[in-house]
Amino acid sequence: MSLPKKSGVYYLSQEKIIVMLNKFLIEKGMPEEQLTKLLEIKSNELDILLHKQAPTLLIRKVNLPLIKLFCATKFDGSNN
Repeated sequence: MSLPKKSGVYYLSQEKIIVMLNKFLIEKGMPEEQLTKLLEIKSNELDILLHKQAPTLLIRKVNLPLIKLFCATKFDGSNN
């Protein structure tokens, strides 16, 4: 389920964000510092996204940079 915004814009669910982040951290072996820099977030915000209930503002903040990074990255297999 996505988080709706009043304008009708939808954001990735936290569950989907976790899956995408783990593809970078585990499958690609990307260091957390590099991922946080690319997503323009702090390391504690990455921790919140991965392990706690993230506030809507944080999900909105990471949504577009994560989608852009994900689309620009080649992953093994076809299940992106």
